[in-house]
Amino acid sequence: MNSIFRIFVGLMFLLISAGFVFILCGYLFEGAGLQLFGPFFSTATTLLGAVQFMGLIMAAAFAFILGIYWLTMGICREKGRQQ
Repeated sequence: MNSIFRIFVGLMFLLISAGFVFILCGYLFEGAGLQLFGPFFSTATTLLGAVQFMGLIMAAAFAFILGIYWLTMGICREKGRQQ
């Protein structure tokens, strides 16, 4: 039961990571920060877009790493436990 829960949590974190990537792709195709301050282009919009872009990448990477961790913990057996 414990390993099934770990596999489930790992799959959920992988889905969360895929969701962040989906949001990131939509954000990039819509202008990546330019829509926040109107049609003009300035350093503030560029900086804000870069910060939001890096934040989404970090969130997706963190969720992916946690998903892989929980999946491996659920799939692999512990050394001291023989079944």
